[in-house]
Amino acid sequence: MWLSHNKLRLSLYYFWLPPPIDITILHDIAFRENLSASSISNYDCILSPFFIPHPSERNAINIVLFSDKSIEDFLVICYTDGSKIDGRVGYAFVVFRSGVESKNFQFRIRDECTVFVAELLCLNFAVKWITEQNSVISEYLIYTDSLSSLDSLKCISSSNNIIVEIQKQRKSLRDKNISIDFEFVREHTGVLGNERADWLAKAATKRKIDIDVNIPKSFYKKITNERMMKSWNQEYLISNKGSITKKFFPTINKRLSCHHFYTNYKLTQFLTGHGNFKSYLNKFNLALSSFCDCNIGGEENVEHVILLCSKYVRERKIIRLAFKRLNTSWPPNFHQLLSTRSAFKNICKFVVTVCNPS
Repeated sequence: MWLSHNKLRLSLYYFWLPPPIDITILHDIAFRENLSASSISNYDCILSPFFIPHPSERNAINIVLFSDKSIEDFLVICYTDGSKIDGRVGYAFVVFRSGVESKNFQFRIRDECTVFVAELLCLNFAVKWITEQNSVISEYLIYTDSLSSLDSLKCISSSNNIIVEIQKQRKSLRDKNISIDFEFVREHTGVLGNERADWLAKAATKRKIDIDVNIPKSFYKKITNERMMKSWNQEYLISNKGSITKKFFPTINKRLSCHHFYTNYKLTQFLTGHGNFKSYLNKFNLALSSFCDCNIGGEENVEHVILLCSKYVRERKIIRLAFKRLNTSWPPNFHQLLSTRSAFKNICKFVVTVCNPS
């Protein structure tokens, strides 16, 4: 039997992960308008293929783990760190010369930036600082506790402008016989320079904004997705349709949290109440009565079948025992019937029995 568009939308679309197409389109338009209204800075943008340098002009890095021997091998060592506290983002760069702190720098950037962007900007600043040094030192070491930043610098095909800039500078320095090694040091392991950079980066979040990095594209995407999910959820909640479905999925987020969930023809009938239930069939004169013919009596609907119907005592017992093992009381919240993989598996077996009565 065909369902109306509204019933189909509210009872079926919410079983699937992608939001309805109209909501997706509207928020995609908003996302693009936000991007066009903001000039994304050179510090956080994806370069056009026309401006990406040839791999030969870029120098990828090799990552090595922290060791005390490394400290002894270098006269100048730089420590970098980025931090985000209470939504405020900062980064710090510390220079140690012969084991003694000689310089430090702190910067705060826009709150919308990620820690990853802060870490990359800090590494870029460190490489720039080395480039500007007029000394006879030919070997430098940069330490960071951001493995994701170091991994990104290994890729010579990246189109991220910060990564490209760091690699180009490193290549330029290498052509001058100046080398920069990068090492990964785990955070909070007692390494003096790293702990100092960490403290300064956290302190930098309390400063006024030093570098006006424009809002990154990733932030717009995050905000747009959040608004899209909010719109989707609001549409779901305010609708007077899909009341049975809402018992199983009170909100869209509840649905999205069930990563193990999948649907099929029979399960859809059951979770919408538009299936082999006399209360539903009677509306279309496909059943003489809306009442169940079991010993308990009452309207034959989803709630009756799950909780009361004497025809499914054996099948219900399996579900109840599973809930008892989880110390969950009976009757349960209907969402609990789908919230875990094992519970969902049991309800699927139950549905098969209901939809295929003997």
